[in-house]
Amino acid sequence: MARISESLVDECLRKMPREFEVYYRDGSKRLRIGGDAIYFGSVGRMVRIRDPETGEIRRLTLQDVEELARLADALEHVDFFTVGEPLDVPLELRGLQLLYATLRNSVKPPIVELFTAWEVRAGFEMLSAVAGGPEELRCRPIGIYISVLNSPLYFDPRIVEALIEASRCGLPIWAESGPIAGANSPITLAGTLTLNNAEVLGALVVSTLAGGDEPPPFIYGTWARSIDLRSGDISLGNPEFSLLKACTAQIARFYGLPSGGGGIITDSKTIDEQSGYEKLHTALIPALAGLNLISGMGLLAADAIASPEQLIIDDEVAALTKRILRGLRVDEERIALEEIKEVRWRGDFLGRRHTLRYGREEHWVPRLSDRSRPEAWERHGAPSLNYKAGEEVRRLLREHQPKPLPRDVEDEIKRIMKSYLREA
Repeated sequence: MARISESLVDECLRKMPREFEVYYRDGSKRLRIGGDAIYFGSVGRMVRIRDPETGEIRRLTLQDVEELARLADALEHVDFFTVGEPLDVPLELRGLQLLYATLRNSVKPPIVELFTAWEVRAGFEMLSAVAGGPEELRCRPIGIYISVLNSPLYFDPRIVEALIEASRCGLPIWAESGPIAGANSPITLAGTLTLNNAEVLGALVVSTLAGGDEPPPFIYGTWARSIDLRSGDISLGNPEFSLLKACTAQIARFYGLPSGGGGIITDSKTIDEQSGYEKLHTALIPALAGLNLISGMGLLAADAIASPEQLIIDDEVAALTKRILRGLRVDEERIALEEIKEVRWRGDFLGRRHTLRYGREEHWVPRLSDRSRPEAWERHGAPSLNYKAGEEVRRLLREHQPKPLPRDVEDEIKRIMKSYLREA
């Protein structure tokens, strides 16, 4: 058992920035991680997908991963993305192939989940090739390394070695624990948060010491969840999941660290009413509490199944949540006293210049949600949300082409993967 002194934890915390930036690979945008910024995305190693054509659940392929990344690239409110473990790729190459597929099909920053030190070295070289070199990658990171810790209080040697390697490379570190209340952590939420806190702070110390004089930025993360008291199965769509993420955001803020964790997620195995209300509360509550990175877009059955249609719907949920977070401004123009005086009892504000000026700024316009009258909805064939999401999937895959990697960069990435495969 390793015991870490409070003074060492405090020293490591003092070295951590409260905020840092991550960049799109083409330089078109940057994400300011920390503070009040809220971003949505997805990360996970699921091996199944809900087929967008048949609705059947089948094994995930590399083509599926590439198409999901293309969709994420096209959707406005997917801010970061890496998802899936394609079963048609050899096990020893899956992590690197997943990173390559994401880089190739999206300009958005990937969440890099690699489990061995040699994979991390290879992944760092791949990202460096895209960024323009190791120093450029350190200064303008285009990805975040995620370290998934084991509960209770067990630091697997391979995970620690990979964390050390990533920290030496200088990649921003997102360390998250996933204690299960009632299984490998106390049944109480406070007890589970306490265990999560010890594990994440332990990873902070390892990462900071490994990083040397300039340790990488650190994200305080969690995938803390609980068991269903009737079945004993793990549940992510319950209110406790949202509460645990909200508390995590507040703990991270207490330490002065950016935060991240699961959210915009559901236990439902299909797109239905359950997925709707679970996706909304697991997005909105963590966001209102200030969780900076909320991950779970495009996932069903907790984090077991990927779904292209659900990714489209989750983009809408994220847009709705961001609109609520934006709140409303109160100033002389928006109070609109002069407008009220001019229109008076006539009551027709629709044709006013003021309405044109502030209409779209103040009022969110959805892409998928149907607000039409029942008669109009029936005239258009009474389409369901699932149907419209499927149509949008097909349209985006047909029309959207992500910005390609330069040919020499692609060749270099392939060379890196081939050379490191000998170490597997």
